[in-house]
Order: sequence, then structure tokens, then C-alpha cells
Amino acid sequence: MLRLIIMRHAKAVAEGDGPDKERALTERGLKAAFAAGQKLAKNQLIPGQILCSPATRTRQTLAQVMAGMGTTPPVILRESLYAFGDGSPYLEAIAKEGREIATLMIIGHNPSVHSLALRLSGHGSDPQALSEMRGKYPTAAMAVLAFDLPDWSMIGVGGGRLESFLTPKGGE
Repeated sequence: MLRLIIMRHAKAVAEGDGPDKERALTERGLKAAFAAGQKLAKNQLIPGQILCSPATRTRQTLAQVMAGMGTTPPVILRESLYAFGDGSPYLEAIAKEGREIATLMIIGHNPSVHSLALRLSGHGSDPQALSEMRGKYPTAAMAVLAFDLPDWSMIGVGGGRLESFLTPKGGE
């Protein structure tokens, strides 16, 4: 079984003076990302590899998540994950980079992460978690999906089962 953790970066400073790609996390965002890492560790959801957008806010989220987990899995920064669309570049990155990793994490941007999680969540998902995820994908939120497949290149629309939707304000 394969498990995918789809995370939206934590709360970043508002758009303004500098380039969007260089926006940093707020103090609240740093704390939320660290707490997200702790939730992953507590729920034994430690990824074997992490794919991450190269934007400052996603890299800072990544650093705080790893600090919260207390471990540093291999990381691949992919320029294609600095995307704001239907999640297709994310799906391509997963299929290409997942290889033999059982638990894979991706850290990126909305609306891509939200779209990807919705596209992959199929039947048999937790109805309450699915309803919550459909409504909103807040900063530092994580969708945990399971796939009864042998290889990441085989995942597709509706093929996953949403196991949980973890938010900074939500439970475990």
C-alpha cells in the first residue's frame, strides 16, 4: 500500500513588496508547520521522501515539519511544484519521483494541493474528512491518502482513499 501526504505550506506573509516566490512564513506559520510535523510523528506518518516547491514559504514549511517530526527524510525540490492550478504538475512529480517509497509527502501551494487531493480522493474515503477537505484547504493542512497500488506511476483520479485531513486547528 502507498500513502501520500499532501500539505499546503503554512501561513505566509501577505503579498507585497517582493516577489511572490520569496514570501516567508509568519510566526504563526512557523509554529503551525512545526506542529504539523509533530502530528505526523505522533500518527506514525513519517514520509520516506518529500517533494517540495522551491518557494521560500514551502522550504520554511519543510524545515519546520522535519524539526517537528524529529527526522530528515530525503527531499527533492522541484520547480514544477511552484504551480497554482489543477495539480497536474504535482501528479507528474509524484509518478516520477515516488519510486519505491511507501509514504511520500508533497508540500506545495493552493489551489494545486486542494485540487490534487480532491482529484485523487475516491470512494471509501472518510466522509467527514472528505466534507471538511472539500470546504476548505487551510494553510498547513495535510490530506493523507492511501492507494492499494504497487507503484506511484499508477495513481490516478479517484484512486485514493482519504484516511485523514489534518489541520492546524483540527484534531489528530
